[in-house]
Amino acid sequence: MSKCSQKAALLIHGIASLAIRRLGSPSSTGFHQLRNEFLTVARRVATATKRPISEVVEQASGGAVKYGDIGRLTEADAPKLRAALDVMNSSLNGAAR
Repeated sequence: MSKCSQKAALLIHGIASLAIRRLGSPSSTGFHQLRNEFLTVARRVATATKRPISEVVEQASGGAVKYGDIGRLTEADAPKLRAALDVMNSSLNGAAR
């Protein structure tokens, strides 16, 4: 392999590695969508109830999730987010009635 071909192969490998890191695995992408949905609904509840979003997050999760820790959550925390999301959605649905 020529030096030019080696450099091209390394460049392609580097770009592919970067794309994989940025996009994440399909499961992590699903987790990011869950987290974004969680934050969107928490923002809606906070606005509707005129409460701080940190209070909404903590109350909906029963204290299991702190607003300041959301960026550090992992896929292992998905059940906590889903449960809190259900609580928030039901409170929004109840308020809309």
